[in-house]
Amino acid sequence: MSQNNIGRVEKRKLFFFTLNYYWMDKDAYLKSKNFISLLRTHEKLPEKEYFLKIEYKTFLIDLIKTKQEIYSAFDYTGARYKINKALKNGIIVKRAETAAEKQQFYDFYQTFAEDPKRKNKILLLQRNELDELNIFYAVSADGDYLGGIGLLPSPDGRYLLYKYAATVHRFCENELMIWHAIQYAKDAGYAYFDMSWMWPTEDKNSDVYRLYQFKKKFGGDLVDFYSYVKLRRPFNIPGVLFKLILKYFFEGDIINFTSRLKKMKVFR
Repeated sequence: MSQNNIGRVEKRKLFFFTLNYYWMDKDAYLKSKNFISLLRTHEKLPEKEYFLKIEYKTFLIDLIKTKQEIYSAFDYTGARYKINKALKNGIIVKRAETAAEKQQFYDFYQTFAEDPKRKNKILLLQRNELDELNIFYAVSADGDYLGGIGLLPSPDGRYLLYKYAATVHRFCENELMIWHAIQYAKDAGYAYFDMSWMWPTEDKNSDVYRLYQFKKKFGGDLVDFYSYVKLRRPFNIPGVLFKLILKYFFEGDIINFTSRLKKMKVFR
């Protein structure tokens, strides 16, 4: 493996730049020789190891607890009631095992992401990620495909991270799939089920309010989550400009900034 491609790398484009994302893989991030490297992790790094740090939050579900303890911590109305409703509606959840099942999720997700209501608002799924994701999907009692969720395991085997979701939101299938995924993570020996990064807010007019409330109802512990950016020369020069733009034009709101770039079709 070349020195510029250490570890599991997720590559995304910003203008003509390549952004190399390392999810929960600190060692690979530190060893990387890419011009632009990013790390998403629960760990704190010393300042010498990054150019920019963005702080988020995530809900972690401790899988040392019994399944009953985990389930009992779910919000009744927002989660347990909906899980029971999905079961009563005959919703079936399966884990994608074959290439065809994974491709079906990918195709559904691409269509889901192109819907005008959510276009440029959700993370794009790349085809080369399919093999490393744990994918669960739901079908109705009549056999209709209702969508799925994609979960990313950390390289050290401690975390299973809820990264992608695309469902019709008609039969409470999302809540049921997450409950299946949590049980799978516990049985597979993971230490934590990670609901993935977001910003907590009680502002009902905020775009991230619904996401925060959705993740909150599964009863995890709210903990810090970080995104680090490392730049090699000469990219540290435009990096300084980026810091200034983010601070003075977007008040440090990275979600607003990236949403604007997506709408301009320069970030994917």
